[in-house]
Amino acid sequence: MNKRIIWNPEILTTDKLIDVSNMRKTFIDDSLRRSLEVDYYEWKLVNNVFLKGKMWAVYDKQKVIGMASFTPKKFKVCSEIIIASEIGDTFTDPNYQRKGIFSVLVNSVRKDALNNSRVKLLYGTPNEKSLPGYEKKLNFHQIPSTQVANYIYPITINKVVNARFGKKWKKNIINILLQFFYKVLFRQNKSSHNISLSEVENFPKDIYSLLKSNTDQYDIIMVRDYNYLRWRFLSNPDKYSIWIVYKIEEIIGYIVTKTGEWKGLKVLYIADYLMKENNDVYFHDAILRLIKKIKNNGIDLLSCWAVKSDIYAKELRSCRFLKIKDIPIICYSNKFGKQVIKTNYKWHFTMADSDNI
Repeated sequence: MNKRIIWNPEILTTDKLIDVSNMRKTFIDDSLRRSLEVDYYEWKLVNNVFLKGKMWAVYDKQKVIGMASFTPKKFKVCSEIIIASEIGDTFTDPNYQRKGIFSVLVNSVRKDALNNSRVKLLYGTPNEKSLPGYEKKLNFHQIPSTQVANYIYPITINKVVNARFGKKWKKNIINILLQFFYKVLFRQNKSSHNISLSEVENFPKDIYSLLKSNTDQYDIIMVRDYNYLRWRFLSNPDKYSIWIVYKIEEIIGYIVTKTGEWKGLKVLYIADYLMKENNDVYFHDAILRLIKKIKNNGIDLLSCWAVKSDIYAKELRSCRFLKIKDIPIICYSNKFGKQVIKTNYKWHFTMADSDNI
């Protein structure tokens, strides 16, 4: 009978972040959307604009074999501003999986994060492999009202179909259908409003006051003030592109993008976006202009998260984006978490509200 191993997770000091960085770089999957370097973890955890986050790790001798972190963020929940923490960076060395390391790390992160009286909510966006573990063993549950999905726009259709589908006959059929779908049925999909899109180096300082009226229509939304946007996208060691949406000369919104890789494809991720109140419909025109601007830059695919019931998802669909899969959003079932799980809130949630990018 095998003796049960007792793992002892520890909080990493800044000088030990190199250990998790080295471990993760050894196991890179087919999707690379963000940095695995030490300066990324320092930015996210040590230099966090809200509260300091923490990285937990399990060692076997001198080698990191498992990791998990929490990253504090600020949300508006109805009329209340709260600190939430995202649980992320959950990764276990494949040679040590199914040995209880994942559960030990998640429990350690959960206790640590919620031990701070300012943190009310612990949430995450787990992948398909880790979701069952969260739900069955760790008292995390999906939040039904989020309803987030990933939408894609294939630019080089042949390459996208080859990467996405395995069987040759399926590739051939889907390729023909998509070519017809994009080149014939939607040939007239053109913008019709006096909208322009400009890439800029910084956000306008009054960006939050410009867009705050639209944040009020959501029950739950990340607080996108100037300090947050600068920290999230400009102080970040990774490179993001900031696009300002203008209606004539008036700023009516922004889009943030980042390039990455997926199965050998060059992907432009639409990481974040928000439009001014009553201007959401112009998101359609802004996206079409974005596609036109990047179409000759070697991009194979665009990817964007949106809440399925929101106008942004509607406008993505009208721009020929295809829903590829649902994105589960989970939270821990403490008192506040149970309220979030059972209440039918209206959400705004983008890819940048997670640590996926």
